Amino acid sequence: MTLGEIAASIRTPSNQNIMKKVITSFLFLTSLIAFGQNQTIEDLWKLYQSQDYNLVIEKATPLLDTDSNKVDLSLLLGRAYADKGKFKEALPYLYFTVINDNHNTWRKAWALAYLALVIL
Repeated sequence: MTLGEIAASIRTPSNQNIMKKVITSFLFLTSLIAFGQNQTIEDLWKLYQSQDYNLVIEKATPLLDTDSNKVDLSLLLGRAYADKGKFKEALPYLYFTVINDNHNTWRKAWALAYLALVIL
């Protein structure tokens, strides 16, 4: 089969519909994964607000290795440790947040505020 014949077979209406379905399915699954990770962060923040810091630490720590939201997780862990009074454990997480939040968002502001509490 020549390259021209392959290209012509791809352009048939039935193959184009199949490709559209494959691409649409791929984009849908990709968006589910992306939003699923953000939902995990939101759930952890809700857990943090309930002041169950031990459970926050237990659930957030393993995610540091796999989640792309390391700045969020580090802030969450730093604050949880600080709120438990474990300032030495909080320090590296808060420092990581300050150094890696390149857009100077609310995360950096919270991390700096907590760093002041931890250091003083």
